[in-house]
Amino acid sequence: TPYGQIPPALLTAQTIPPGNSLYSLYAHLQNLQPLRIGDSVACGETLAQAGLTGYTGGPHLHYETRWGPAHTTFEAGMAYYQADTTEEERANYQTWRMSGIYHLFDPLLLLSP
Repeated sequence: TPYGQIPPALLTAQTIPPGNSLYSLYAHLQNLQPLRIGDSVACGETLAQAGLTGYTGGPHLHYETRWGPAHTTFEAGMAYYQADTTEEERANYQTWRMSGIYHLFDPLLLLSP
């Protein structure tokens, strides 16, 4: 979500400076549909199935919301806890999760007026 479309209440609550965007991440998925940035998705449309990827005890969906620098893409994806991940996937995960560049926030704040 580009800065100009971020709800004003969230901008204030999170003190999001201009030049940032919102990001949504769905993880541990399988059978992903081929989507690209800018594609429209309808409410209720199946995007993937809950999967059993990473270090987990069972199939589940992991969803998180963050804000950070606009126009970021992670072409190689993100992965960390498996031996067959690439160095780029691990670096992307570390940037997303641990660098402090992307700020985690409660997605329920998006429902605030």
